[in-house]
Parts: sequence; structure tokens; C-alpha cells
Amino acid sequence: MKTFVKEHPIAAFMALLTLCLLPAILLRAPSPSNELRYLSIADEALRDGHFFALYNQGEAYSDKPPLFFWVIMLCRSLFGSHLPWVLYIVLALIPSFCLIAVMDCWLRMARREVTIVERLCCATLLATGFLFMGMSIFLRMDTLMALFITLSLFTFWKLVTGNDTPRDIWLLPVYVFLALFTKGPVGFFAPVLTIAVYLAWSRDWKGFGKYLGLRFWGVLALLFAVWIAAAWAEGGKDYIQSLLFHQTIDRAVDAFHHKQPFWYYMTTIWYVIAPYSLMMVPGVVLMFFRKGHFTPYRRLLLAGTGTVFVMLSCFSSKLAIYLTPIFPFMAYMMPLAEDERKGGCNGLSKASILIPASLFAVAGTALALLPMLVKGPLGQYDATIEGEAPYLVHLPVTIAGVLLCAGSVVAGIVTVREGWMKGAVTVGLAMAVCAFSLSFSMKEINRWTAYEDVAREAMRPVASSNAPSAFNTLYVSRPENMDVYFGCDVTNFGTDYARFLRSPHDGEVLIIKTGSIKKAPLLEEYLRGKYGLQIGNMSVYHL
Repeated sequence: MKTFVKEHPIAAFMALLTLCLLPAILLRAPSPSNELRYLSIADEALRDGHFFALYNQGEAYSDKPPLFFWVIMLCRSLFGSHLPWVLYIVLALIPSFCLIAVMDCWLRMARREVTIVERLCCATLLATGFLFMGMSIFLRMDTLMALFITLSLFTFWKLVTGNDTPRDIWLLPVYVFLALFTKGPVGFFAPVLTIAVYLAWSRDWKGFGKYLGLRFWGVLALLFAVWIAAAWAEGGKDYIQSLLFHQTIDRAVDAFHHKQPFWYYMTTIWYVIAPYSLMMVPGVVLMFFRKGHFTPYRRLLLAGTGTVFVMLSCFSSKLAIYLTPIFPFMAYMMPLAEDERKGGCNGLSKASILIPASLFAVAGTALALLPMLVKGPLGQYDATIEGEAPYLVHLPVTIAGVLLCAGSVVAGIVTVREGWMKGAVTVGLAMAVCAFSLSFSMKEINRWTAYEDVAREAMRPVASSNAPSAFNTLYVSRPENMDVYFGCDVTNFGTDYARFLRSPHDGEVLIIKTGSIKKAPLLEEYLRGKYGLQIGNMSVYHL
């Protein structure tokens, strides 16, 4: 085992992280906000036979390109039904690990003397940052897009430094297109603008014609034309107009969702890459302004980080998860930042790990003691925890708190004795084993955060002859995508309970947010005496 870890440290790291995340992957149900919608879109495409123009509940869904949905459709076709754990592995965990593998290969090619500790440290900084770790088990396009952006810039680096193969000059535009084809314009602009900034920074004006010349644009134009022609054939002029203008220019200039000010990411960056933000943010800033020799590796990672950060800040629509493409660049610059710090900032480097380790120790202690505090002197706060988040007092959560506290203490000791890099790896391991323990509360968490258990109860009579004739919802967020479970459309009454009461619903099912019943006396009277089961904060009534 020791020999394997020495020879294949990143593979060993990935294997350990997989073991820690696997329970969550196997037990977590799709979230109502986005994941169920993606599954519903895939079902609709397979049912209606359209694969380039996507629709959700009959309405055009031009928000995202189809590549991500093709993978969902493929898995659905292969297994006969949606298996969320398969999708989490194929579209979340594997792209995350591929991203680490690409960056590790890039680091070893750029720094011939890189150590095992440096490699493990970089992998840890990337894989166990708060947001990236969560994305490893969540169905989103961002990690897959970041992988293709990274592949395109790695390929460009190989071309610039002479480490390329004959096919790399053709792969560069293909990777850029795949990034675009995964999530949209950011996948195109991030690598192209980064390459342009790098070439301008290096004053390599001939490089624009060499790397971003006719061959590059010709391959991109051909692939893009095939996509748009196929989407036009399936969706028509209106779909193309929405795809090219409404979901790109309108969203970038004056967003209709997630609108945030220019400085939004300047504050967001500190918590999305936590607990390593005190190390990574100052480290990257130091790399920008420190004078010295800029190798192609250092220059390109800095160009990627700065260009994408500024570009995303200029766009009107902003979410923390949109920063994903810069995470690998920031994490894998840290060995270079360590070189810059040698000789004067060792104490600050250690402090950047000791501070989050100390906070984790306190948080772990609080988590471990939470069950005793709930039963103790907290008064009214007890009912809040037990009523709104009962999974917090489960044994796996208590164990997770103990593991986090113990691991953070060990990380502090390792940091003081062995340096910040080994300390960061230890913090990451503490987070991973904490996540492993927390995963065993996932079934209870699902009852409060997902619709799977609610749908199972609503479908319970289907096994008998008393199958529901319709599924109705009141006060439920985004219920239309429950058709993934029911195989038929859901009648959503929104908050209009009066309209629901105006017609008979014998033999049907009502799914309602439990807390809303008391707000509508007529509805409360109607449901009195009818069989209902509360699941999390929802209730299912068989009428």
C-alpha cells in the first residue's frame, strides 16, 4: 500500500475521497430546484424525439446546450430508468477527478521537481474546497464545463511550450466547443479570452494567427453550424432566437435571474474556496504583483484566473458556482506561491491553515454536543431544531462532529510541525471523513430537501386497484418536475386553494406544504378527517 501511494499518490487520494463520498452519492435524492428539472427535460426529449432543441413541460428550454442532457438520456436508455447515483458518478464525481488528473499532469510537466506533498496539497485544495466538494455529488454542468476549459488551456500550453503532439492543434478548438456545448457562452469566452490575454501579455502577436487563426475558427464554425442547424430543424426560428440572444446577450447585460452587483465575486470567493481561502486568495494576488520570471505555466494560470474572474464579474447574472473554472488554476498555483513566500512568510502560511482548523474544531465540538444541547437548557430553540432540522440530532451527525474536531486538532499539530502543505492535506482528510459520517443521515435529510419520499407515498396506492387519477399540489415549489416520479403531469394550483376546492378530487392525491394548511381555514376543514401523512415539511393526502 505504501508503495502504491508513493507511485500513484493522486490515484490513492481519489480512491479515498470516493470511499468518503460514496454513501452520499448512493443515498442522496435529486433536488427539486434543478436536478429534477434536468431529469424531466431528458425524459421529455426521449419521449418526443428531439435532441438538439430541449423543452421543459412543453416550453422551450434554451438555457443550456444539450451535451449534459445527452449523457442523462444515455444513462436513462441504458438502465431503463433514472438512477441518480449513476448520474452523480458520471456527471459529477468523474469530471471532478478528471479535472484533478489533468491539472496534476500539467503541474508535473511544468515543474519537473514537484514533490508528492505538493501534488497531494494541490489536489486537496481543489477537491475539498466547500463548493467543489459539494459539486462532486451534485448534478450541475459547471464541473464538466470547467474540465473542457482546463483541457483547452492545457492543450494551448503544450502548443506554446513545444510539448504538443500533432493532434493538439486540432484538439484546441474541439475542447473550446465542448465547453461551449456543455453550458453556453462562458465555456467559449473563458478559454478564448484567456488565450488572447496570455498572448498579449507575452507580446506574442504572431501567436494570434498561429493559435487563434483560420484553423481554430474554421473548426469552431463547423461544429457550431452543425449544432445550430440541428436545433433550427427541431425548434425553429423562435428557439434559435432565444438560444442566441435571450439566453446570452440579455442574460449577460440585464439578467432576469441571479442579478448581482459587479463586486459580488469579490466577497463570494472567500467562502466558496474555504477553508483554504486565507491561503489561496492572498497567494494568487501575490503571484500577480510579485516581480520575477513568469514561466508560461505561471502566466497562463494567472491569465485564466484574472480573465475569467473579471469576465464573470462583468456579467449581470451571477452565482457562486459560476466561479468553478478558476478553482483549479488557483489551487495549482500554490506551489509557485510557496516559492515566492520562502524566506519571510512561513508564519503567515501556517496561520492561513491554523485559523480554519481552529474554527473547524469549534464547529465540530458544537455539532457533537448538539443532541445534548437540544435536550438541555436551550428552551424554545430546541423545538426549532427538532421541528425544522431533526437530522441534526442523528448519531451520524454527532460522530461527524467528533471526527471533524479531532481531525482539525491533528491538522493544527501537523501544520505547526510539518508546514502548511501537510496541514492543508490533513484538514482536507478531516473534511472527507466528516462528510462520510454525515452521509448516513442523508435519508432523513432527503425527507426535508427532496421530493422522492413524498412521491413514493403519493404513488403508494398504484400497486393496488385504487391508483390515483391525478396528482395535485398546493404551496409546493417547482412541483411540475415530479412527473419524473409519476410518469404523468402534475396539476399545480400554486397558492390558489380556492380554485382547488371548487372541483371534486375524489380518488386523487394532494401534496401540500404542511405549514400552509392552517393559513387557509376552508382548506383545513376540507382535509379534516382525510388520510394524510407528513413527510418532512410536506403532507400527502389521499382524497
